Amino acid sequence: TECKKCGDGTNSSADFSVCVDCDPGRFGLDGVCERCPDGTVADAPGKTECVACAGGTAAAAGEYNGRTYNRFVCKQCEAGDVRVDGNCERCGGGKFFQTGDLES
Repeated sequence: TECKKCGDGTNSSADFSVCVDCDPGRFGLDGVCERCPDGTVADAPGKTECVACAGGTAAAAGEYNGRTYNRFVCKQCEAGDVRVDGNCERCGGGKFFQTGDLES
C-alpha cells in the first residue's frame, strides 16, 4: 500500500489518517492549505481559491460555525482609512478619506 494525496481544497488531518477541508480564510491546492493573500478572502471551508475584496474594502476576520477566522470576509474601511494592498490604512496628517468615497 501507499499514501494517497489529498485533493484540492483539503489537506491531511493532524494524525494523517484522512483529508480534511482547508479552514475558512485559507485555500488548498495539491493537498496543501495556505493563507489567502492580502486583500482576498475564502468565506467557507474547502476553497480552492481566494476572492479579491472590492475597492474600499479589505480582508477581515469573521465567524463561521462559532469560530473566528482571519481573511474570512471583506469589510468596508472606516472613515479616515484607505485601502492599500488589501488592507485598511489610516490617512496621514493633512489628508482624509470618507467611507464610501470612490478610489482610483
